[in-house]
Amino acid sequence: MTTDSQAKRSPITWVPTLYLAEGLPYFAVMIVARQMYKSMGVSDEGIAFWTNLIGFAWVFKPLWSPFMELTKTKKYPVLLFQLMGGLCLAGVAFAMNSNSYFFITLGFLGLVAIASASHDIVADGLYISNLNAKQQAAYAGWQGAFYNAAKFISLGGLLVLAGHLEKIASVPTAWLVVFSLLGLLMIVLSAYHLWSLPTTPSNVDAKSAEEVFGALSEIIIDYFKKPNIWLGIIFIILFRAGEGQIQTIGPLFLRAARSVGGLGLSTDQVG
Repeated sequence: MTTDSQAKRSPITWVPTLYLAEGLPYFAVMIVARQMYKSMGVSDEGIAFWTNLIGFAWVFKPLWSPFMELTKTKKYPVLLFQLMGGLCLAGVAFAMNSNSYFFITLGFLGLVAIASASHDIVADGLYISNLNAKQQAAYAGWQGAFYNAAKFISLGGLLVLAGHLEKIASVPTAWLVVFSLLGLLMIVLSAYHLWSLPTTPSNVDAKSAEEVFGALSEIIIDYFKKPNIWLGIIFIILFRAGEGQIQTIGPLFLRAARSVGGLGLSTDQVG
């Protein structure tokens, strides 16, 4: 009975919130955390190095994406990774007043990144396996809109809130509130998706982990045997190199003091 009702449930009840939940952890790590560390006095070099190191989770997620196909349904891995992300974001919040906050928060953010990258895989798989081609095209706009809504909430609303709280409370308290809200939102979304997400079984033939590993190895080997593949890889890296650097350093430049060449904006002004 539950399965039938979920099968009939309109995609509008879960597609927007699914992609909101996909975007929030990514922007929490790659945007909000950088501003948090800046407010806490971490050097730009340290922020850039550690957050980009954590960001490799999204770069290398294709290496474990085939293993996500071993699950019988995409719903429960989605719920698991959303809940894991929410709890780890809450962990960041509660570590803010610790003397060892930097490495504790980095650990939690690393777990958020792994959960989020894995969530990307199963969420997209759930979308594809539960919607036909016409529906996928129809809801593509909802995907993009709510993924960008996550960016708007993170880069806009939460930074404005953090900047305001920094002026009336301590810096750690301000960011404790922000990451608590992020964690709570992810937990609420996972609870909502327990009701709304379809439980359609995976349409991929059952495979063992050994078979998946063997197929993945063959794909990787064949990929690097392509003619001029290294030239193509170098082109891709150079093509995105400028954008990748400005995305990291640009927001920190906005916050840096004018005496060292920055614009000297406050957190809420950046938001």
